[in-house]
Amino acid sequence: LEAMTNLRIPADVTWEILVCDNNSTDQTKQIVEEMMNRLPVRYLFETTQGKSHALNHIINQATGDWIIYTDDDVLVEPDWIEAHCKAVARYPDATIFGGQVLPWLQKPARGQAAYLLKTFPWVNAVLTFDKDTPIINKGGHMPYGNNMAVRTDVLREQHFDDTSTMKGSQRGAEDTELVERLLQLGHQGWLITDSKLNHYIPPNRVGFKWWCKWHIGAGQYWIKEKGPTPTPRWGLRWWLWKLSFIRICQTLVRCRPGTRRRAYECIADMFMHIGYARASDSFNGTLKTQLPQEF
Repeated sequence: LEAMTNLRIPADVTWEILVCDNNSTDQTKQIVEEMMNRLPVRYLFETTQGKSHALNHIINQATGDWIIYTDDDVLVEPDWIEAHCKAVARYPDATIFGGQVLPWLQKPARGQAAYLLKTFPWVNAVLTFDKDTPIINKGGHMPYGNNMAVRTDVLREQHFDDTSTMKGSQRGAEDTELVERLLQLGHQGWLITDSKLNHYIPPNRVGFKWWCKWHIGAGQYWIKEKGPTPTPRWGLRWWLWKLSFIRICQTLVRCRPGTRRRAYECIADMFMHIGYARASDSFNGTLKTQLPQEF
């Protein structure tokens, strides 16, 4: 909120900030109230736990023509809203916009951590690009929910999906699911270079251990697309052991200069299948099952 006091707002734009407290027990309400004399901010409270419920509460309370979503772990640039306003004028047929999400680290990443952050930026919700780019379904970059604008009337027709929250997962995916659905319905979107913010990445989410946990979480989402795996024979998933052995062998073969990325992709595939198996073990007929988080 402090960073938002420096925002440059076009003279013909009326705006407000909606902060939705998703049933927390911290000082969110007090902090928002302290900023009310410095920002046009409004406090909302959503009792139903889950990010999609909070996002949909914002839709129901919004009064503007557009909603620009962000999170509590970012610092926006002074021209953040101005960039979205210019994009609305530049691409009048678009109903979705996304901006750049830059990494904000306590200290520079080095070695393996730096390589993973650069090569697999989506694991840390980092998104950078050099020019304005159309948003393409299943074929390009998708905007992240911490820097995404959607026209309000569209959101009122197509809410965030709050029926398939996978508790305990390492991924959110509400934003991606919504954008994919809107694109399938014929809506247009653009990624705009001028809209930038800095996304805080804590030390425990930098490096190989977090990278593996993220891919386990990504594999958990396969249960939504594919359904659970077949019931294991004698309590053992032989296919998973076989696949893991193959992926380890492929990693050893490819772990040399020039093939490093392919080696990591093999490891990622193995951990995604592990996540898929874990989700299948916990599946109880709905997608609101408690999934294991530990790695």
